[in-house]
Amino acid sequence: MATRFRASLTLWLALVLSACSLFPGPEPVGLPTAEATPTTSPALISLGTPAATEVTLRLWLPVSFRADEGSPGGAVLRDRLHDFELANPGVRIDVRLRAESGPGGLRDMLGLAAGAAPEALPDVVALDQPSLHAAALKGLIHPLPAEVQPEEGAGWFAFVAPLATVDGRMYGIPFVADCLVLAQREPAPLAPPQWKSLTTWDDQLHLPLADPSARLLLLAYHMEGGELPASASTLALNGDSLERSLAWLLELEEGGVLSPGSLQLATPEQALLALQTRGRGAVTSFSALATATRSRSGLSGSLPPTPGTLASTLVTGWAWAITAVDGNRAQLATQLLTWLSDAEFLGEWTRAQGMLPTRQGALAAWPAGFLTALAGECAEAGEAQPSEEVLVTLGPLLDRAVRQVLLEGVSPHDAAQAAAAAIHP
Repeated sequence: MATRFRASLTLWLALVLSACSLFPGPEPVGLPTAEATPTTSPALISLGTPAATEVTLRLWLPVSFRADEGSPGGAVLRDRLHDFELANPGVRIDVRLRAESGPGGLRDMLGLAAGAAPEALPDVVALDQPSLHAAALKGLIHPLPAEVQPEEGAGWFAFVAPLATVDGRMYGIPFVADCLVLAQREPAPLAPPQWKSLTTWDDQLHLPLADPSARLLLLAYHMEGGELPASASTLALNGDSLERSLAWLLELEEGGVLSPGSLQLATPEQALLALQTRGRGAVTSFSALATATRSRSGLSGSLPPTPGTLASTLVTGWAWAITAVDGNRAQLATQLLTWLSDAEFLGEWTRAQGMLPTRQGALAAWPAGFLTALAGECAEAGEAQPSEEVLVTLGPLLDRAVRQVLLEGVSPHDAAQAAAAAIHP
């Protein structure tokens, strides 16, 4: 069986590579990628300067959130920032663009500026979940004042606070989010399908099984009763839960439903691209699906497949964080965070960006439709994905277990027990 799967994988790759030029995939919206182009010299976006400038606040953004026509919601953000200047005479905002990751990226440049040129640090910075966690541990950003911290009972979704909490302290206000979803070529119910029903599909399912963080398998493991580790110090794997998750993948492979190329798909966006080539469904990201629906009709979506009645998804996101230390600048930076977290603004901006809102009031501002309904399902059922340090440790172990089962003929039981034992040998 493993030999047949390897042969099918080779043929699948040839078909996909020949078809890629005919079916261009959606551009990822707001997701950090390892291939992000470094920004060696930051771009400056002018928002208009008041006649008497007394304070200049520096705001660092990833290129995908740029405050101009270069991003889907750029004009919305530009107008919001300009309104802040008008509401605060004497304050000017300089927006600097950075790569999302890698050399010259937001995390990298924060560390470099803090050590070599503190005066060049931003007052407010947009950071993804892994970068915010790392910046907080290094003391590059500051905990939020209690009065501006998002609280679930105050109209924020439950996944929000964990995204920006490090060692029990909140370091940012999440403003956009993204999560795993199941995309299908044909109309399908909003309720996620159960695993068993997928084994009867008459066409292929594309899964991003080459994801270094193994988020899909981690989600399946969690829905089978395994706990998501809160930190690297509490790492553990439930062998029984992992075994059932691996057995599901094996059943899909033996039934010819799992696409052979799934072991080569490293991102949710690649899985959606494969679906545009052939197949019935793919586990992808909400943002990729939202982008694809702008130019392609006929796609539907739901939460990822589930083994039973429990439906969930793993959520990550971006948050505003404060680096300013001067009393007046820190106060203005806090005001800017609050201004950029307004529910009505976030509703318009997240809809334009094609990403999940973090506030209930923001989602309420979306027009009725398929994406709004799916966003609501994701926001209500979603859980913050584990920290980067957890994913870096678990990812290779879970990836190894998947490859043992699908390529080497190892039983789900033996592969699961080996992964669990590797954490606590």
